[in-house]
Amino acid sequence: MAENRVITLNTGAKLPVIGLGTWQSTDAVATEVVSAALKAGRKSNEAPIGKAIRGSGIPRSDIFVTDKVWPTWLSRAEESLDNSLRALGLDYIDLWLMHWPVSLNPNGNDKKFPRRPDGSPDYEEGWGFLDAWRSMEAIFQRHPDKVKAIGVSNCSTTNLEKILRIATIVPAANQVELHPSLPQDKLVSYCKSKQIALIAYSPLGSPSSQLIKETSLEKIAAKHGRNVAQCLISWGIQSGWAVVPKSSSEKRIQENIQTFELTMEDMTTISSIGRGMPKRYNNPGWAVGIWHDD
Repeated sequence: MAENRVITLNTGAKLPVIGLGTWQSTDAVATEVVSAALKAGRKSNEAPIGKAIRGSGIPRSDIFVTDKVWPTWLSRAEESLDNSLRALGLDYIDLWLMHWPVSLNPNGNDKKFPRRPDGSPDYEEGWGFLDAWRSMEAIFQRHPDKVKAIGVSNCSTTNLEKILRIATIVPAANQVELHPSLPQDKLVSYCKSKQIALIAYSPLGSPSSQLIKETSLEKIAAKHGRNVAQCLISWGIQSGWAVVPKSSSEKRIQENIQTFELTMEDMTTISSIGRGMPKRYNNPGWAVGIWHDD
């Protein structure tokens, strides 16, 4: 069982090894699933998440909240943070991440995905992800009462190296797509060498992937009397990173925390699934290269 297992960040903070993904959930669903996750022991849409936390009866200090700065807000990171805290109804965020190493025009034709007339992404002129990281560092140093740790998301080894060259604070975590179809061995090794915790989103692949139906995983699951999702989550945790599976089902949320110990043979079999032909499912199609490790 993984309810009480944690990863220690380079700040000393304790990150639970299983979180809950709420990306693209409706408010009603997000409130319901976060409430279910808290009941199940998962310490992890802002307004519904805040509502669920306040109604849980669980002390704030026992809940770990991660939030992100979207690309159209990178040049307004402090305003983004204050908006998030207001929406959540919380005093602080445990881990604050730069969502993508890309800065998009905050005054474009869409709040999240602005496009130029030719259909290409509308990038912000004169402001990039390195500027954003410096800004987040400054905010973190000015407001330790609002942010307990800062990190990144979707960063390759190349972009992490760029950040570390100018950073005064090493990112506490890098949240990336990570599952057997996309094992990202180079990135995993690099982050471990720099004491940057890895957090896996889409640890089960994606709704359109065939990973959950992979024959070798089905055999391992049957051998242990478990389901494939539990195998995938256990593989991630046993590999040394935290996982953030998404589910709108209370039954699945309960099942997802029922992790178990895989054998070395199991681990080797699962780890080999994507080697030689990795598959990335989450690609927003930015017109700049960010997947340097693929």
